[in-house]
Amino acid sequence: KNLMLSDELIGAVRRKMFNVWAVEHINDGLEILTGVPAGEKTESGEFPPGSIHYLVSRKLAQWGSRSTAIMGGALRNRAKTGSLIRRPRR
Repeated sequence: KNLMLSDELIGAVRRKMFNVWAVEHINDGLEILTGVPAGEKTESGEFPPGSIHYLVSRKLAQWGSRSTAIMGGALRNRAKTGSLIRRPRR
């Protein structure tokens, strides 16, 4: 009633070719799209294992540790060679 949908889209919904879902929060949409609970942080700041936010936080942590390891190694190598100090070009 409160949506501005084209007649074509309304017809597709009636023919069960398309769905319109009402959501209050992005987590609702994530759950509809994936069929997996989004998950809410516990008091300890963790997400329930298997939830979307748990899986995302694990992946971000993996990327972060990989990036830190790569950058840390590069910085250590530069520090050994002294290339961290910028010297003026002549």
